[in-house]
Amino acid sequence: MEEMWGYVAANAGADTLKLMLKSEPDLPFDKRFAVMQIECRKKTKNKIPELLANDRFLFPKAISAEQCTHQQVAQFHASLFQPTDSVLDMTMGLGVDSYYISQRVASLKAIELDEEIAAAGAHNYAFTVVNADSVAWLTQTAHRAAHQHIPHRNPPRKTVPYTPRRAEKTPESARRRRLLSFRHHIG
Repeated sequence: MEEMWGYVAANAGADTLKLMLKSEPDLPFDKRFAVMQIECRKKTKNKIPELLANDRFLFPKAISAEQCTHQQVAQFHASLFQPTDSVLDMTMGLGVDSYYISQRVASLKAIELDEEIAAAGAHNYAFTVVNADSVAWLTQTAHRAAHQHIPHRNPPRKTVPYTPRRAEKTPESARRRRLLSFRHHIG
């Protein structure tokens, strides 16, 4: 792995397409993966500069660079928590939100369904990363999670803002309002 990081550092400013076309058959690592690291670092240099100060920050997949939260947005998300909070991030992704939230709260556990992304998160961060389906994990540990964690999830990227309609005065509309209120509190 050290050879790969040396290659990434040595080729940080290189044209990644030319690197891929260059014949280097004796490299002791996956060249495509190393070039992807270079490409992802270029794409995110202004998006997550603090995390990229770690020259061993690992991108599990190219799409992670595209989908990750901007550092300033993640810092805002972190500001919504109290230092005494314990947080469960149910959709870790690249872990930018989790990282900044973990800097502010008492404890944070992040869950990620994708095995490669979870492994990269365990490599990149000091907080606990669990490779699991978050809903199944939460269901299996509901009694602990309900009392120990404040769930946090990243919102879908392209959402339409929710605009409530005028409430009807029926028992069903009251149940719907309670459900929407609950969803608001859990994120």
